[in-house]
Amino acid sequence: MRISNRPLGGSNIEYDEKNVFRVAANRDGGVQLLCRMMTRADKPTALYLTDPMTVVVLLNEARQMGIDVPGDLSVVGFDDADLRFMVTPQITAVCQDAVGLGRAAITALHHIIENKTASKTSPVASPSSAPISTAVVRKAMPTWLEIHDSTSALICLKWYEFGRSLPNEEE
Repeated sequence: MRISNRPLGGSNIEYDEKNVFRVAANRDGGVQLLCRMMTRADKPTALYLTDPMTVVVLLNEARQMGIDVPGDLSVVGFDDADLRFMVTPQITAVCQDAVGLGRAAITALHHIIENKTASKTSPVASPSSAPISTAVVRKAMPTWLEIHDSTSALICLKWYEFGRSLPNEEE
């Protein structure tokens, strides 16, 4: 993920590492994150999480804690799986084309196997002890925002304005 030090989308919100939390992508991670956020003096009004199961657990924990999503807290996930439709409230999510992502991965793997990639390679021991090489491939895939019930209208409007002010990849 590329993180910029400039204000987020012209919103005058500076990137601040203290607002980035890394938790395990599992049941405990969602509970831990929500508890940490709700004990802060400056409680957040919105959270963005990148693991779908962590979002689901966080929504369930919020309901048990009496936190109204999206009234008290808006939640945005990153996923295009149907899981986001199977919970209440349905999850607003940044989505990617999973099929396209899979195709891109297979294409990259094919190029690596055929040695057609210019990526860095390094020897790694395989289970059979025969050296193999690994490659790092990075490809940005298009994303879109699907708005559902886990976000308030104000958060959606701000997200839309933020997205419109982002520079093109070519810049």
